[in-house]
Amino acid sequence: MNKKVLFIDSGIGGLSTLACCLHLCPTLSYIYVADTKNAPYGNKTSKQIRQFLLEIINEQIKTNNIGIIVLACNTATSCAIDYLREIFPTIIFIGTEPAIKPAIKSNMFNAKILVLATKATCNQPKFKKLIAPYKKDIILCPSQKLASLIESYFLKQTPKTFNAIKQEIFLTCLSQNAQNANISSIVLGCTHYSLIAPIFKELFNTKIIDGNFGVAKMLLSLVSLSNENYYCPTKVFPIIKQTAPTRTPYHKILNNLLK
Repeated sequence: MNKKVLFIDSGIGGLSTLACCLHLCPTLSYIYVADTKNAPYGNKTSKQIRQFLLEIINEQIKTNNIGIIVLACNTATSCAIDYLREIFPTIIFIGTEPAIKPAIKSNMFNAKILVLATKATCNQPKFKKLIAPYKKDIILCPSQKLASLIESYFLKQTPKTFNAIKQEIFLTCLSQNAQNANISSIVLGCTHYSLIAPIFKELFNTKIIDGNFGVAKMLLSLVSLSNENYYCPTKVFPIIKQTAPTRTPYHKILNNLLK
């Protein structure tokens, strides 16, 4: 029986990562679990997030031959990936982190890189260590609400939910005096934010960078080098699950991302 790849996020954000992986690795067997019961993760403690992830993983490995787990959530990665690697040593974990290094490589002289992430991600030692060498080049913009506003928008796309997103982005950047800076690129430090990349492009008219392609390349490399069989004979649409009922159209969102 072929090994499966499990994606976990608090909600719809990880669909952006899954879509990128499907483009690069279309014949793998994917399961996507959205922890809708405990979303959002951005206002939870590390201890809580670790417990949520433990419960999901233990439930999935009971009935599925899981070989790789993708934490398709920057907050979950920062809080829990090292811990989970210790608990499940036979499973390969891939995390999602803000693509700081690619942004730095392409940065222009005297320009700044705008990094947007959840407050929970920004407060994690793992994230602080990641950005430490580049602090002079970065404007860090933490947001408590943006991921939840994106969830609301994809549940019900109205002018009100759309404008709420734009207002939160504006206020988040304003709070860090980013509005007048010379911005060379924007790093999206939350997989939810990748779903609204066109809004960032419209507001800032600059390069938008996320970590999704890096995750997809890592996944392709791991399955290619593995002695285990991860491939299906044909393309199979991912199995999508939620930990609590929701009216958000996950399948529709993923289909649109794959177009």
